[in-house]
Amino acid sequence: MPKKARPAAQPNPAVRLSNLRPRLVQRFAEPGEMPALWADLDRLTGGLKPASFLPILAAAFAATPDLQREQIDAPVGAWLRERGLLDALRGLLPTWQHGLASAAARAWLEAGGITPPPELTLTAADLLVDAYEVRDPSQASVALFWYEDARRRRVRATAFLIDFEPPWEGALKDVAHQSFRSIDHAHSDFFSVWQEDGLQQRPIDKADATQHVWAAIRQSQAQGIRLPADFIPLMSEVMPVLPGVPSAYSR
Repeated sequence: MPKKARPAAQPNPAVRLSNLRPRLVQRFAEPGEMPALWADLDRLTGGLKPASFLPILAAAFAATPDLQREQIDAPVGAWLRERGLLDALRGLLPTWQHGLASAAARAWLEAGGITPPPELTLTAADLLVDAYEVRDPSQASVALFWYEDARRRRVRATAFLIDFEPPWEGALKDVAHQSFRSIDHAHSDFFSVWQEDGLQQRPIDKADATQHVWAAIRQSQAQGIRLPADFIPLMSEVMPVLPGVPSAYSR
């Protein structure tokens, strides 16, 4: 009597989850039509627990380039709603860190008629994304990039020009402030300007950014040099983003 064929072995869920993010990022990079996107999401997540794959899906969405992310935003939210996954998503949100993935999940919930859970307490310094510096013997420029609010939909950038030549001697000489629709656009704009000037940016940590900016402001005070006129109305907005700045400059 012939033996019955064994059912095909199912892929290990742990292995599937470990490969899920790169596969989603690759799929999101080529959005295509919504029915095909939905079919691929069903195939990639079928049989997996929502608590396991939803954080990965949101992280993959956050890692998708801006243009493609705008194209898939509504279709992914609609897929979550149609598959009955929004309640599970809402239950996971309180455990997530602030970021683009969290902001996207809240927007998907709101679009589906579900009120997101209260957000964790967020300080202005938590919105600082990163900082970069360019420098030559005569001057340095320190650029801060931060989200304008907890939803992380727009980015603001402020560049501080610090002059080492007399009469500034390390004081703050000028400030440039701009708003962008994404961190990628902000970086691209600043980096291209610096590179056109033959300068190469380097990342600096938040503590170093604070030290450089605060030292330049103190040097301006010591030299009796007025702060740039464009910076004065921005101080209450910009300075709280820097961790450790004295409270008098964070109001």
